[in-house]
Amino acid sequence: WHHHISGLPAQNNYLDKRILNEMMTKHISAGLFGHQHVSDVVNEYKDLSSENKIILISSGSLYGKNRCI
Repeated sequence: WHHHISGLPAQNNYLDKRILNEMMTKHISAGLFGHQHVSDVVNEYKDLSSENKIILISSGSLYGKNRCI
């Protein structure tokens, strides 16, 4: 997907964490996003109640000088 999972309080252009929770129930263990236009950023999102987790990887951008293909 494109947007990160967090943003400033007044922003709404980020992925709703409920989608991540649904992905974890489907046993998806990793996801790629690119809004930051920086590659190599890795985060772990974990649901403490179920102990499910998903690794989030910033895959960079498809264009520009920082692209990661």
